[in-house]
Amino acid sequence: MPCLSGLLNLGIVEDKLDYLVRLYKFDGTEDFLAEWLEWDDQRLAVTVCSRETPDGYCKMLFKNLLARRLHKRIFSQNIRDFTDPMVKLRLSEKFSEVAEAIESTVGEQIGLDPKLVIANKYTIRSVREQSQNSVGPIMVVKPGMKVTFEEESTLFRSINEAEKDEFIEVYAPVEFRDEKDKRIKLREYAEVISAIICDILEKKYEEV
Repeated sequence: MPCLSGLLNLGIVEDKLDYLVRLYKFDGTEDFLAEWLEWDDQRLAVTVCSRETPDGYCKMLFKNLLARRLHKRIFSQNIRDFTDPMVKLRLSEKFSEVAEAIESTVGEQIGLDPKLVIANKYTIRSVREQSQNSVGPIMVVKPGMKVTFEEESTLFRSINEAEKDEFIEVYAPVEFRDEKDKRIKLREYAEVISAIICDILEKKYEEV
């Protein structure tokens, strides 16, 4: 399911809902601020799903969200598992430049509206780096001194702070008949989407 900003963007760009255009295009006036303060999540959801709002992407997706008909994850792969070193590098550094092309091509090839396909990249930082962002270090008391847990632990010392895991995932409004159908389709999607990603990156940067 697209995030809230994605839903609203479809309502503004594709559905051209007047009240969303007024609400999310800041014009610097006091009237804009006054109207903005009158809206909250509940009013937004009720208004979008009301009879007064014409059918469109935004209304359909809000109704799906309320009914828990959510997008399914149809592809997930660690960037390091792609075999081509240049594909790994470009996905890590330039994913935002190809995300829309991935969404469009995936939608076309598996028979879905490309505007309802979501390609996303997220990062899991190393445990050592995450531990540094906690409230404070965990201290270990030793005879005559105190040291941090990171310094005392052989395991933590062995972790490369710079290492991180980056994943590419694709979400879409698909349905599965049962678990067997789900396994079969997810295998098919994995092969198709992995090939799409590699092909898009090769074509986009072949002259670079």
